[in-house]
Amino acid sequence: MKTNIYILNFMQMLLYRKCCSPTTDDKPHGVSALSRDLLSFETTSQVPEGLGSYVVSSKKAQANWYGKILEAWKQAKPRPQTDEEAARLVITTLKGHKKADVEGLLSFYRLSSPGKLDEIMTA
Repeated sequence: MKTNIYILNFMQMLLYRKCCSPTTDDKPHGVSALSRDLLSFETTSQVPEGLGSYVVSSKKAQANWYGKILEAWKQAKPRPQTDEEAARLVITTLKGHKKADVEGLLSFYRLSSPGKLDEIMTA
């Protein structure tokens, strides 16, 4: 009987780690990662490694988005300081682009805001 309790506790701990604990990957995310990647794009014209697995469009299209986002970022006064502000800037800038690409880009940076995405993309 004690063995079953230990197994149950162990399984609960594994389930908690899998579902509820913060992610442990080393990939930066949020507004700071987007800002860093835009600065990198400005100097290298290269989009971040790994973005392609989040979006459906080509690298050429991705570079086009980054150019647009970079310009919007530079024009923003003040520049986005929170993940929500960064998400709004991305969504507004990429209005008219494929929804799957915008969702993928937001997901890449963990800037998800599905309600705002639908609201802005359809406006």
